Amino acid sequence: MSLPILRLAKPADVGILVRLMEQTFRDTYGEANTPENMDTYVGSAFNRNQITRELSDPAVTYLLAELEDEPAGYAKLHDREPPSCVTGPAPIELSRIYARTDLIGRGIGGILMRGCLDQAQGKGRKTMWLSVWQPNHRALEFYTKWSFRDVGTMTFVLGNDHQTDVVLARMV
Repeated sequence: MSLPILRLAKPADVGILVRLMEQTFRDTYGEANTPENMDTYVGSAFNRNQITRELSDPAVTYLLAELEDEPAGYAKLHDREPPSCVTGPAPIELSRIYARTDLIGRGIGGILMRGCLDQAQGKGRKTMWLSVWQPNHRALEFYTKWSFRDVGTMTFVLGNDHQTDVVLARMV
């Protein structure tokens, strides 16, 4: 069994990222949301133009995990203003972290998380924060294993559905 390889995503990866983002998001949340809300969100958040812009934005870092030369997962760090419940110094957001559903349990998430923490530290960040949908118990368990702690809530809009996300944070 080969080990996942982690690398920084580059502009040439836009097609790979768009497909991987849509697949992992739909696999994770599709059954719990309406097709209309999923289509609206996926169409706006994971289109080529949006991801191309993000790949050239110095405030955004994408990491891409590959297993046997195939995309296996990705993570997105976003250097932006956190919600007021995040009070740690020098924060950075772990905006997204997903592994392909068929590869969960193969260490993809751990490699992505370690890479995100390394990137954050390299950028001089001291606090990492994220938001996760309350019913996503698998993700909440994963983040707890990585020492993230509940610091508040925020609203996430999926299509026309306003959902409550838990905000988690940890020191880098």
